[in-house]
Amino acid sequence: MTEDAIYYWHKLWRALHKVELRLMGTPEAQAKLKEMNEQDERERPKRVKEMRELALKEKLQNEQLKGEDYDHDHK
Repeated sequence: MTEDAIYYWHKLWRALHKVELRLMGTPEAQAKLKEMNEQDERERPKRVKEMRELALKEKLQNEQLKGEDYDHDHK
């Protein structure tokens, strides 16, 4: 699996686990859900930074590919 696939698999698993905890409705499940939500809030700035860096990297790659296509088409 690629790094992106692993990231999205983990994200999906966490979302499903949160739904399961909500459906359980026990005090223990509610405490675990609260803990997971707090962890997500603490990690949010890090994830936002990572997503911005990834978007910039993809934008630069796309611009580079467009330049290569232009060079190839106009030779």
